[in-house]
Amino acid sequence: MSKSVVMVSSQYPPVYGGAGQQAQLLSNVLVSRGWKVTVVTLDQEGIGSTVHGGLRVVRVLRGIAGAGKTSRALTTVVLGLTAAWLVLSSRPSAVHIHGAYWWSLPPVIAGRVASATSVVKITRDGEDDPGTVFGRKVFGAVPLGWLYGLSLKLCDFVVVLSAEAYNKSTGLVASDRLRLIRNGVDLTALARTPDRREAARKALDVKAGARVTTFVGYLVEHKGVLDLLAAWKLRELSNNSELWLVGPYEGFYRELTSNAIDEIRRMQDAGYKIRLFGQVGKDEMPEIYWASDVFTLPSYKEGMPNSLAEAIAAGCTIVGTAIPGITDIASFASSILVKPGDIAALAEALDSAEASADVEMPETSSMGIDATASKIEELYAKKI
Repeated sequence: MSKSVVMVSSQYPPVYGGAGQQAQLLSNVLVSRGWKVTVVTLDQEGIGSTVHGGLRVVRVLRGIAGAGKTSRALTTVVLGLTAAWLVLSSRPSAVHIHGAYWWSLPPVIAGRVASATSVVKITRDGEDDPGTVFGRKVFGAVPLGWLYGLSLKLCDFVVVLSAEAYNKSTGLVASDRLRLIRNGVDLTALARTPDRREAARKALDVKAGARVTTFVGYLVEHKGVLDLLAAWKLRELSNNSELWLVGPYEGFYRELTSNAIDEIRRMQDAGYKIRLFGQVGKDEMPEIYWASDVFTLPSYKEGMPNSLAEAIAAGCTIVGTAIPGITDIASFASSILVKPGDIAALAEALDSAEASADVEMPETSSMGIDATASKIEELYAKKI
């Protein structure tokens, strides 16, 4: 059987999101190793399907920004059924699904019919982890966890991103089917050097002596953005302190509201040095990390945040929250972790990190996408 995989992700670049970004990085490495990869995703940007060498991206049914639950559900129905049809028609050696949702079920079933190795990857604790999935209810009362969780029961392997997620999943997923495989990043593209840092700060117009703290991600509440803004207001800021916010604040993503952007505008009007970037392409992101001194991610729940891994690989000092996914990799760099929601502690941590930030490169070889891809290939090979 040839080395081929159908990969399913509800988001994929240029659409913003960690799951899609990881799917793209993994796909590129797999193609370089001789795999034929077909990615199935929603066409949220209306750009259509593409083919580049051994990588085919099938984009279906453009998502509707601001749509309600029914419209979003219908788009994911089409996603799941399209993925299933492609699995049955192409007979790949593996099916890899980013996310354990009800739309994950059709491609998993199709994978079983096609005798393909099926892998379901958990993307965020508290969202699609086994405990949450099996406990789902509709209308607050009707249990449907048995349906939502069928993809986890029928797939060959369940991949989780943190040690705590692995421990919590033990007993819900058979140990011989459960794997801890963390996300990987492009270490070569992200590696900071003095020349790269100097060029980045010049290109981004960072004044001499300025200290830059950067957040990367959707500007949504579970990422702790409102906590970050509140903590920033508690600090005794010098004229050299800048806060950079990188990531979408409007669009298709269901958790986006105006709360964060409204507060950001108020703070900018009050004189706070806050630079709002919006969505930034992956090729421009290394420059932002190199120009930054501190990276902060005060999230309430994560899988394994790609932005944090990138910031570590790019040499930033880290301020985050002590939650699964962050605690797993924060130790690779100089880091300060606080309890989620503790705004005063977050403000103090930001002060300390800014005062002591350095640009020494940590040892990050195990965080590379090549290491991640090798572990994933081992799973794919189980039925090859």
